Amino acid sequence: GKRGMGGRRGRQEPKVRDLILAGGDTSGYEGVSEAITRRCDADSGRRAAEAREYGRELQDAIAKNKVARDNSRRAKIVSRELEEAAAGAREVHDVASVLRDKEEELREWQRRHVGRVNEDRVALLRKAIAN
Repeated sequence: GKRGMGGRRGRQEPKVRDLILAGGDTSGYEGVSEAITRRCDADSGRRAAEAREYGRELQDAIAKNKVARDNSRRAKIVSRELEEAAAGAREVHDVASVLRDKEEELREWQRRHVGRVNEDRVALLRKAIAN
């Protein structure tokens, strides 16, 4: 979008800047600030200096905006990784509680039918489930 560059110089350019300072999408505006700065070099006096300053501000804002977009992309990736890790932890926890239930069932069965708990058998069960 090279819109807002037409006709009257100072009129529409700040709109681009407002968009950028507001954190809008700046893709396509990268060339604009350089163009402004270049055009002003041909000009003279206070107006050129102001516009040059504006061109610099614009470049700065674009750079900051890029960083912000990258950061939010990175943040999304990190939060997805955290979610996956949490899901993994829940799974491990579920497996562990199933394992405990099974061990308890086996102990209960042994008490009833064998009269005593054979912990070696429980350990075998644990190993069998774990594999």
